[in-house]
Amino acid sequence: MRVIDLQEAKANLEQYAVECQTSPVVVTQEGQPIFELLPIRPDDSGFLESLLEQDPSFRDLVEQGREDVRHGRVSSIESVRERLLGPKD
Repeated sequence: MRVIDLQEAKANLEQYAVECQTSPVVVTQEGQPIFELLPIRPDDSGFLESLLEQDPSFRDLVEQGREDVRHGRVSSIESVRERLLGPKD
């Protein structure tokens, strides 16, 4: 486990982002622990979904996609396949 001061974390964040993948990195301020750097696990889909839901630009993108569907501006996968590959025999 690595324990570092907040100023050290700020100055070398990229290094500690890599290090926290294999070992805990605890950040302190005035000698008191204030947070731990934790890696995002690929199997934690709930966390990633929650993160995306909080992102305004992602929410805007989703809403634009829904609007496109409502107005018929989206092609089905079947029609795209047919245009690319020709009709099924």
